[in-house]
Amino acid sequence: MTRILRNLGILLSLLCISYTSFLYAGKDDEAGTSDAPPKPTPEVWENFQNADFTLGILINIFDFLEENDQGRLARVNRTLRAAALKRRQLVEYLDLSNSGLTDKQLPFIVQQHPNLKILFLSYCQTLTDEGLAVLGQLHRLEEINLSNTELKDKSLIEMANGCPNLIKCDYSRTKITSKGLIVLGFRCKNITSLEVKCGRMTHSSFIPQRFPNLTTLPNFSSNILIPNLEKTDMAVATAEKHKLLEADLSCLTSITDADLSAFTECPIRSLKLCKNHNLTARGIAQAISKMLTLEIMELVELDQLTPNDITEIIRSAPSSLKHLLVHDYLRDWGSPTIQSFCQTLVQYFPNLESINLIIGEGSHLSTETLVTLGQLKELKMLRISGIVESAEVDLKKRLADLFKCFPKLISWEATLSLADGSIQAPEETLQVITENRPNVLSLSLGNIRYLQSITSWISQLHELKILYLDLSPETRAKGEEILPVLAENCRGLSYLYLKNVTLYQQDISALNQMKKIKSITIGQLDYLVDLSPLNRLRLDMFFVQDSENLSAADIERFCSQLKNRGLLFFNNSSLTWEEIQAISDRYHVVIATIIQ
Repeated sequence: MTRILRNLGILLSLLCISYTSFLYAGKDDEAGTSDAPPKPTPEVWENFQNADFTLGILINIFDFLEENDQGRLARVNRTLRAAALKRRQLVEYLDLSNSGLTDKQLPFIVQQHPNLKILFLSYCQTLTDEGLAVLGQLHRLEEINLSNTELKDKSLIEMANGCPNLIKCDYSRTKITSKGLIVLGFRCKNITSLEVKCGRMTHSSFIPQRFPNLTTLPNFSSNILIPNLEKTDMAVATAEKHKLLEADLSCLTSITDADLSAFTECPIRSLKLCKNHNLTARGIAQAISKMLTLEIMELVELDQLTPNDITEIIRSAPSSLKHLLVHDYLRDWGSPTIQSFCQTLVQYFPNLESINLIIGEGSHLSTETLVTLGQLKELKMLRISGIVESAEVDLKKRLADLFKCFPKLISWEATLSLADGSIQAPEETLQVITENRPNVLSLSLGNIRYLQSITSWISQLHELKILYLDLSPETRAKGEEILPVLAENCRGLSYLYLKNVTLYQQDISALNQMKKIKSITIGQLDYLVDLSPLNRLRLDMFFVQDSENLSAADIERFCSQLKNRGLLFFNNSSLTWEEIQAISDRYHVVIATIIQ
């Protein structure tokens, strides 16, 4: 024991001296600076090289390091290389999404991690169907995400034969067909969750029989080759034969009240209704009143229902409801309707944790509504917008009182203006949030007219993960006015939305410092920008809202710079369909150009 402790002390000292030197030397080489700490003395280095540490101690030390640092440490000596190899063999979870992984690299990953149970390879679009076949060697695999890859039936069947323990699979936006899924269901009987959005399936009737243990209803709504009636029949048959926990019935336009009643026999925890225009308020209310385990409910674009209908439906939900989303943005709600809605929430669901009320921007709410919502002590997320009727109210003080009522609120997405036409200054709202909830994780601010005035407040929100800033059209700002502040103070950001902000070359370095960023939305993109440095990030999406200043050649150049790095979106009305198709076919990137 004494020897182990002595050797551990040597290792810790080295990690502070020699490894720091080793690590920073590599970083300084990349940055071109010379501020590295001095190298360790030969005596210290010799002691470290000869230290006889147990693999268990070394493996645990690797757990405290990031991936790049693990690789640097593993190259120091033979003992550490052995520890790194042993650690890989013990790894059960690996996320390589959007990593640019190739067919040559994947076999090495499989060989080094034989005990993987969970593997994410979404957006690895350089992997071919032939290359993905090697995944069939991961015999202990239980969860796989291959969305947005080149996966076809051949490799899917290889995985079905080699990975009999699969439980959760995501094959959305791949090239698999019904043939491959039938084999998958025959070989892998334990699958509980199957995602196949935007696939190439031609029929779905086999799902209830081939996948007997589903707890999540597969969503075939975006598979346009399957008739809507067949999708509905599949959903109902699955509900009748399975104990579903989650049901997404989005865009099943032919589903009826009688069909929905089939789901009442399942222990449903999550239900989503979207554009189901044949459903009635009475039918929905009767069905959800029998779903006694319901925790999550989403009512989206059910245009046949009135706001009062929606309130009555919610009143019928079980007391287990914790998360509610109502999406009725095409219709303005009146103040009495919103007040009745909020009173229903407080009366029937005092333990509600999240509210998403997405209604028309002209909706009116009274100050009493804010007071009513303040009774939901368990609320963690609030999203609401509208016009506060009384221009006499001190909205800043009301918001401060509201945050005091919500001790657990960590997500705020609210846009409120005053009845006299004035707009609540976003910096005042931000000041209230910073003073009352500095640990907020998600923040949305609209009507921003002076970007510089809010940066000092945002710099104090170090826990932010999602940030939505909507600048007014006349405000238009440069990335350098906000991005350096975010890069320095909000290092955990994963989703960034900056409307009416233009990205220039000098802004790229700030974005590259956001190591956890997954999605970037910006207003405009300067045509001279080189986006290739962003390949160091694992972006799932890069969205340019207004690209009218870009030609087809510009967009193609950006695609070549960011190829194999997730989805690229461009709003551009000047490109022809032929130009769009040519760019989409040439690169392993999905480009959604919206023609206005």
